[in-house]
Amino acid sequence: MLTPFQLANIPDPLIYLFEDLEGFIISDMSRRIAKTGLVTDSAAYQAMRAQELGIGLDTINDEIAKTLGLSKDAVKQIIEDSTITSLSFDDEVYKKAGLSPTPLRQSPYVMNTIVAVIRQTNSEITNITRSLGFKTATGYTPIAKYYQHACDLAHLKILNGVTDYKTAVRQAVKECADSGIQFVDYESGHINRADVAVRRAIMSGVRKTTGELAIMRADEFGVTTMELTAHQGARPSHAAWQGQIVDRSSQDSRFLTLDDIGYGTGDGFQGWNCRHDWAPFFPGISPRSWTDEQLNNIDPPPFEYDGKTYSHYDATQKQRRMETVMRRTKRELIGYDAAGDKDYFTASSIKLRRQKEEYAAFSKAAGLWPQKERTEVLGYGHSISQKAVWAEKKTTVAKYKGYLGTKGYKDTMYKLKQIAYNNNESLLDGFVKAVDKGDISVLVGIDGYIATARKVEVQLVGLTTK
Repeated sequence: MLTPFQLANIPDPLIYLFEDLEGFIISDMSRRIAKTGLVTDSAAYQAMRAQELGIGLDTINDEIAKTLGLSKDAVKQIIEDSTITSLSFDDEVYKKAGLSPTPLRQSPYVMNTIVAVIRQTNSEITNITRSLGFKTATGYTPIAKYYQHACDLAHLKILNGVTDYKTAVRQAVKECADSGIQFVDYESGHINRADVAVRRAIMSGVRKTTGELAIMRADEFGVTTMELTAHQGARPSHAAWQGQIVDRSSQDSRFLTLDDIGYGTGDGFQGWNCRHDWAPFFPGISPRSWTDEQLNNIDPPPFEYDGKTYSHYDATQKQRRMETVMRRTKRELIGYDAAGDKDYFTASSIKLRRQKEEYAAFSKAAGLWPQKERTEVLGYGHSISQKAVWAEKKTTVAKYKGYLGTKGYKDTMYKLKQIAYNNNESLLDGFVKAVDKGDISVLVGIDGYIATARKVEVQLVGLTTK
């Protein structure tokens, strides 16, 4: 058995590899689009485009090959570790019941199954890398064609006077970031993000080995009853059966059946995005991990945020959506940085900071741990992060320096931190608005404005209490 926490984090090493690949591709494309966009002569453009596309695609193919090499090691370790961890837990249950399971590494069937699933999973991931591209307004476009499409579209917009150079490049970068790297399944025609496809492939491999071998072991000892795991924030249809006992033979009316938990269906037990697992259970011997009372109260009560009521499950879903938005903004920063667009890099930096603040506030209200690793984009490294922070600070200083009467960057940042420490941000905004409207002179100064506001506040409280 694997715990819900283990199942949630199993794919991470592999996902990080493909997020790094995505950041590399977006950065490389953005830089080359910006470079070719500077050339307005058609003949010169065609020559440069051919050169840049050739070099760019070779570079990307090398990076994909590098990622595949690393992913094979990651797949092997993930499936081996997950299977051994899961079956070792089950074996402890069997031993407590007086049974003697064969050591896992001494079982040819177990080891052969692990090897076969590793090979199959690596094959699936290789196929994913052969069908990578971007999602545009007209649908899925392979990387090679998208490179050409993005360069040509930006060039035509500039050449025909539809937009200027900066706008054309920004639009191209935004399209890359909004899409992210996509994968198309040509058999079904289904398009999904590459990291989602990779996550599905590795989880399918883990489920196949741990699931099949767990049942094989249970059948070996004639065990048909299994205990399901449970976790907070389960989707409503899964919350109805989590933590319960299942009889795979459907012979014991005290327990659930496989049909009751949707076993073998996409939206049931061990289906799409399910973090539940099971372990062997011996009625009359094994103690239950969860009482009915604990299961009925596993989730905290609903709460209200920004005028809306959220259940714990709804809150986790909103948190995931907020993380997705932040990852998209970080992809924008990767693109704008590579394209050398300082203005839009700064604007996206400010947007990201506000998204982070909202995410932190919501997570705190919901009683959820912020999942910082879920907001990461590996191409968005320390260098870009520091640039984003610096760009935002420079914008903030430029905005308030004239109102605060400070001399330079350090003086302005010190004053702003002092204002924030004393919880006077709202008064600073009030002072700025009053100066802009001409109601008061900037010579009054922020300190004088705050002092007057506090004095008036005390007088009003005094009048109210009387």
